[in-house]
Amino acid sequence: MLSKRIFLIIILVMSIASVAYAQQLNVELPNTHTFSDGAVVSYPANWLVEPLEEAGVEQFTSQESVVEFYLAVAYEDYELEQGDIAGYLAALFEEIMAESELELDADVIELTMLDDRNAALYDYINVEGEEALMLVIEFSNGKVGAIHALTLDNELTEREVVLAMAETYNAVLREFSRRDVALARQHTLEEDVIIDYPSHFDVDTSGASYDLFESDDSSFVVYVPRPYSVYELEAGDVGGFLEQLFIETMSSDGLTIDTDSIEVGTMDGRLTALYDYIDSYGDEALMIVIQLSDGRVGAINAWSYKGQLIERNMAISMAVSYDVR
Repeated sequence: MLSKRIFLIIILVMSIASVAYAQQLNVELPNTHTFSDGAVVSYPANWLVEPLEEAGVEQFTSQESVVEFYLAVAYEDYELEQGDIAGYLAALFEEIMAESELELDADVIELTMLDDRNAALYDYINVEGEEALMLVIEFSNGKVGAIHALTLDNELTEREVVLAMAETYNAVLREFSRRDVALARQHTLEEDVIIDYPSHFDVDTSGASYDLFESDDSSFVVYVPRPYSVYELEAGDVGGFLEQLFIETMSSDGLTIDTDSIEVGTMDGRLTALYDYIDSYGDEALMIVIQLSDGRVGAINAWSYKGQLIERNMAISMAVSYDVR
């Protein structure tokens, strides 16, 4: 029993040293692979890529290693709290090893940072007696991806390469295309937080947590900025913020949200989530959530009085102008 503990301690020390080394190592990863969900990873020139029969898994192979990449999932898919990265590693390990006698030792899971993102590493010996590594890493969109690295020899000699690849494995946030609209007026929402708006809109400031902007065609509810913590979310989870805001404000109208239709990207370099939907009157509507430069979150819920949301571009332009100044 003592020898096993010593062995595990040695593995843990080696893994910590390897992580630090990988972050300093100049590993050449000239190739880029795009997964079916739009995520990307960079990999060495001499590696091969092929999808596996198992859904959501793609395999990268060299002469020395086999590395399986699992498509990113939401924590809630495994009934985990947002940010429980060790919990996801444990759940995935148990899922993969369900037909083997291997059991996870949670004390050996290492929490670390890769590419300034939360990651968890688990070094272990597989049923063939060979070194293996399971790694999970958070994506910039709040989801979490996983990597399972195996060796074709006894030692996982390309562990540092796997870590370098992991640092590049992430969602790609697209910059939303938009057609800017002239916004002639400014309105102060809160202290130094300002939003621009068109001159033909009237503003009603009687709301407790929002101001109402109205034209003959549209109505825009502009919410005062709030922190992510109001919904117990991690910073940057604009998609989760939009989901919770929609549930909070629209459930009373009998509306439910299709989370798969929430689009996450950037506008003007800031994290943004968009959700097009049909309101309870059958009219087009759009909810926009955008991160402010101080880390808080602003939101606009825009809907039409006439079926089609013809002033959609105005709502988007207003969202881009919504920031601390």
